Amino acid sequence: MIQLYLAPMHEINCLSFRLLCKKYEADVLYTPMINVKAYLNNPENFKWLGKEKPLVVQLIGSDSSDFKECVKLIKNCDYIDLNAGCPSTDNIKNGSGAALIKNLDNFKEIIKTMAKYSNIPVSVKIRLGWRKDESLKIARIAEECGAERLAVHARLFGSNYSIPANWDAIKKIKSAIKIPVIANGDIDSFDKVKECQKITNADGLMIGREAMRNPFVFKDIKNGFKNKEIINHSKEDRIKLILEFIRLYKKNEIYSNAELKNHCIWLSNGFNGAAAMRNNLGKCKDEKEIISIIKEIKK
Repeated sequence: MIQLYLAPMHEINCLSFRLLCKKYEADVLYTPMINVKAYLNNPENFKWLGKEKPLVVQLIGSDSSDFKECVKLIKNCDYIDLNAGCPSTDNIKNGSGAALIKNLDNFKEIIKTMAKYSNIPVSVKIRLGWRKDESLKIARIAEECGAERLAVHARLFGSNYSIPANWDAIKKIKSAIKIPVIANGDIDSFDKVKECQKITNADGLMIGREAMRNPFVFKDIKNGFKNKEIINHSKEDRIKLILEFIRLYKKNEIYSNAELKNHCIWLSNGFNGAAAMRNNLGKCKDEKEIISIIKEIKK
């Protein structure tokens, strides 16, 4: 059975969310992206690294010297990953994230540096290109510079989610390089997994947006492979899921009401009256108010 990856998502992949996805059978978990300068300035802020396995720690930045020092410090994970795909304005201005795939000299230097100084295998996550598809060139560079695994978000920089992921591009990459290739983009169900795998022959499949609102997706896909019935999760199942996340959050995180609310809002997707419920959750001042709204759904 093909491995299923929880995609790295900024300000989403807290430890509690990763543990929830692990419980529901995600095989490989990514941290949210970690700015290398922030890590070097205060590594104590990242003590949660390494509490679950297999774990990929994703780094973002633009200075190879920062990566050199950062990878020396990171332990207790299975891969250290370079983010070369984030399209956020701030990261692009800083020359990091997806900006690296238009500055391939720096892209090369950072991967070489990571591979040289890290005691942990290095992976890279890319997009297909900046304004045009240069994914074969980018993928070959990543492999030649020392990456041992490649995840490919099958869209260009700037392409929004209304544009279908180009799985054929991943197929070409998979045929061109020897390291494992992970497919990312529009994978949200067992049927999509079968279709993507048939087209790409990828070594693993990565799920992001669907996992954010439905961590059951990993187990549902695996049940599909086992020829088990795909469960239509009940209202009660989804209520229990949200309450379970709240328990994990209280146990594992430095409490942030905003972060807790955001996750509960995402996990409430699919309820009748979800829009009004999300609006009410957004007004909650503390955890007790959140739980009160969730429990009202039972009535």
